[in-house]
Amino acid sequence: AKVVVVIPPVISQQTSSSPVSPVTEEDLVILSVQGDGTPPLKYQWQISDDGTTWSNVPGKTLNKLVFSKIQLGNDAYYRCVVNNILDEPA
Repeated sequence: AKVVVVIPPVISQQTSSSPVSPVTEEDLVILSVQGDGTPPLKYQWQISDDGTTWSNVPGKTLNKLVFSKIQLGNDAYYRCVVNNILDEPA
């Protein structure tokens, strides 16, 4: 039998925003995280109006969330959930 030890994921680096909030419409905004742990790591960006109830942002599964020209409709809370192969979140 083979024993595989899985290191739980952790977020080792994060950028709150670039440029620093508040931003104006049409600004380039990049949010990013870096996860560490046993690969492969999975990233899923989430959005919330109130910072309490979260939903997945469809198709946003990389470690960066890029708004090439931020709009008023993008005003929200964002976070990234990082999971490992066991679906353990960071």
